[in-house]
Amino acid sequence: MRDRRWLVILSALAAACASPMVSAHSPMDNKQAHDLAQLVDRSNLVFVGQARKVVYRNARGEKGEGPIPYTIVTYGIERVLRGKAPGGEITMRFVGGPDGRGRFLTVSGVPVVQEGDRDLLFVASTEDPSCPLVFCEYGRYRILNEDVFDTHGSPVLAIDKAVVISRGAPPRELQRLRFPAPQFNELLQNPEVAAQLKAQNMSEDDARRRYEAEAPKVIEVEVLQDVPVAAPAAQVDSRTTPDARSLPLSQLTSELQVVLRRSKRKPMDVRSIDPDAEIVPARLTVAEPQQPQSRSPARRPASEAEAAESRAFEQNEYNPVLRK
Repeated sequence: MRDRRWLVILSALAAACASPMVSAHSPMDNKQAHDLAQLVDRSNLVFVGQARKVVYRNARGEKGEGPIPYTIVTYGIERVLRGKAPGGEITMRFVGGPDGRGRFLTVSGVPVVQEGDRDLLFVASTEDPSCPLVFCEYGRYRILNEDVFDTHGSPVLAIDKAVVISRGAPPRELQRLRFPAPQFNELLQNPEVAAQLKAQNMSEDDARRRYEAEAPKVIEVEVLQDVPVAAPAAQVDSRTTPDARSLPLSQLTSELQVVLRRSKRKPMDVRSIDPDAEIVPARLTVAEPQQPQSRSPARRPASEAEAAESRAFEQNEYNPVLRK
């Protein structure tokens, strides 16, 4: 029984990716984030495609930091709406993902892409060290059965003056995530797992045998999203009822074509990244808070009478001084 409990704990540590994803929303104004005109103007490549291959790699952190997980995604390109694709496929990099040691990194605003996902993507630059999309997660619209959902999985219900309106709970298909289970040797590098192994007084050989025989090969989780309304309240009308059907992809691309024709900026070339190249992670810096500036007016120097009164107030243990 004790061995079984240890295995459950081990599997739970390996599946630690479930809860941190719920609130990974970008702190952006909804109207700006869902404005097709802004997405188009900032994009160099807009395409519909499917994630054919997803691999996970770790970048070396700075001294004292652990590895930084990255997700490398190769999309097969079905249709190009803006710009020039580098070929029939494009490979891009997103910060975050499993580190192979039973932990999962999520970064606020960066989408989690799974093999088989079909998306409409607004690509800014694949050179970005953390996310290649315009407005990051908001540069992704998800496609399921030819219907369109926003980056959080909410159905796209309408487009009002080029602003996408979406609302409602995601379908379960867009809430399921699958990740490869960690290899045992990598898992042992997780201090929490090593501590559990020691607490259970289990030998490494016995733990390896049990893990390889009984631990799941793939970790599956279902994420329950806290879904925001992707439009200002004034724009949410009778079309945004929870039972309303998502817009079909054909209607969204038709609306998008109108916006594309108005765009004045010429897109730049976008290339695939080398999936085997060394990953140089983005440097995170902490900004020093600015000292608040006093808004009180400058005080004039105290007169001799005021200074004497202040000294008397202090000598009287800050009790009122009665003047004769």
